[in-house]
Amino acid sequence: MRTGDGWRVGASVALALLASCAAPASEDTSLLEPLHGPISSDMLVAPEAQSNRDDIAALEALEGVWTSQGIIDGQTLVLVSVGASVRVRLAGITTPTGDECLAPLAVDSLRFIVGGSRQLGLDADLEGPSSEVRPGYVTTIDGDDLGEVMLRLGLATLDQSTLDETHRAGYEAEMTAAQNDGVGIWDDTACLDSQDSSDG
Repeated sequence: MRTGDGWRVGASVALALLASCAAPASEDTSLLEPLHGPISSDMLVAPEAQSNRDDIAALEALEGVWTSQGIIDGQTLVLVSVGASVRVRLAGITTPTGDECLAPLAVDSLRFIVGGSRQLGLDADLEGPSSEVRPGYVTTIDGDDLGEVMLRLGLATLDQSTLDETHRAGYEAEMTAAQNDGVGIWDDTACLDSQDSSDG
């Protein structure tokens, strides 16, 4: 994994927030709010194409460049590009969901990491309706793979059903590092407070 300084800062912040995972998950209706405000067509078209939307060369220059329009959960994003909007579930990983104590932290961490990268790369099968949630690998502008970052933070485990061989070695290495460091879900004390409150 190419390591950018940006997500390392995010990792430190996310790990410092682990203590807050014990708080009950709230009904957060803001998960689909745009990270950078409303996305307009002007933001998605290169300046040289503004006067001529049929400028194929300008549109092709933006092919493969995506922007996050919102976070659905700890591993699912809404991405937009020129003339396209897709829902992508990060391939190769599974994050805490629902009322699991680390689920809110997974959402906040993914939002933080993605929010620091205006442009994203996407490797996914784009066939099918835009409303369909499809597995894919997403990278930041610095080349950091979002699945690897979530694994390193201890906020995800491997999903063998969607993990391809190209990413396997890197993903396994990041999860092993998180296990060795005892962070996130590998921290035996991470969810004790929430378990105690539910037992009471």
